[in-house]
Amino acid sequence: RDRATMMMMPTASLLLAALLVTRTGGVDVRSLTSFSNGLAAVTVTTDPVVVLNYSLPVGVTIGSSTHFWCTGGDGIDDDVLIEYFVDGETTPSVFFTPSRAAGQHFPSTPSSDNVDALGATWSAGGLFGRGASQGGWYTNAQVPFGRTLLVTARTIGGLDEGGDEVAAWIKVSGSAGLGVVLGPHGVELPLDARLEVQTLEPASHQPLSMVTLASVPAGRGAAVLSVSMGVTSAAGTGYIEGCFHAYTTADSTFPGLIVGTGFEDYFASAFWFGAASGDGTPHEYAQALAGMVHFDRGAVNESIGAYRNHDRDLLIFTDGGSLQWRVGDVAGKCDDEGTADPINNPQPATVTSYAFVYTWAN
Repeated sequence: RDRATMMMMPTASLLLAALLVTRTGGVDVRSLTSFSNGLAAVTVTTDPVVVLNYSLPVGVTIGSSTHFWCTGGDGIDDDVLIEYFVDGETTPSVFFTPSRAAGQHFPSTPSSDNVDALGATWSAGGLFGRGASQGGWYTNAQVPFGRTLLVTARTIGGLDEGGDEVAAWIKVSGSAGLGVVLGPHGVELPLDARLEVQTLEPASHQPLSMVTLASVPAGRGAAVLSVSMGVTSAAGTGYIEGCFHAYTTADSTFPGLIVGTGFEDYFASAFWFGAASGDGTPHEYAQALAGMVHFDRGAVNESIGAYRNHDRDLLIFTDGGSLQWRVGDVAGKCDDEGTADPINNPQPATVTSYAFVYTWAN
């Protein structure tokens, strides 16, 4: 062998060794232990059913749930509440209905006939989605914990289906030893980072008012993972013009960071999701960054459901902070806090939202 070949051998050996020690987000895979549990054909009622009750092995101080999936009968979409009790919580900081966790706030309302509809199954780049025409909801948002994780399911009634009993198949899994790694950038969050689900139940908001979608107090850092919204307002009116404002510290002032120059702009679309351009057809879509999974326009009102993920386009709060959407806007768009000259006569909007936010102590 020539000298060049001999000199390359140590480097090649090191590369091979590096490949053999597979790592996940900087964590040696040999330090991880998988956990999982599933329930088949369980009857979910108003009394909580335990899906998973897990304690970390001795000496392990971090773990993460990495997958939730469910399917079932009528009511599984939005009448079953999943609750994660982290490290002995009595009130869960992570809770969701399966459809809303996957960005769908109108699971029982079909889109308009003229909509270029998404179809029954879709994926938000693997972070969440749906794999069946009935149920099949899943989310892969990491839920970190330091000692124990208890996951339960119960019916809540009164949302869409209103039933007190739902037949369900549910699975939760994860890994002991795994901290949170945010998106393809491989950003490792602090080991004390914990997930919160911040919600808005359906409520009416006046034109030009600010709707807070996520908020973190001073003294805490945060990373927004995902935001989804369901909005209902008068069809074709100016509510859609509202900008999104991110305040990356608790004492930031208007306008903060402009992260969306209109409702559809924040969700990586344009011109009323297609309804105001080209052939006038709204186009539903589901992509890794964002998606619009519901569009229903009637003679009087319209409803839109959409999601935006921030695991790629990071949204970090350094010392508290918030994310807000304005119901419509004015001629000096995004940087005018006044109420003069509103664009296209915005009307009150009923808003529901989920924000998945990681927070930690500074």
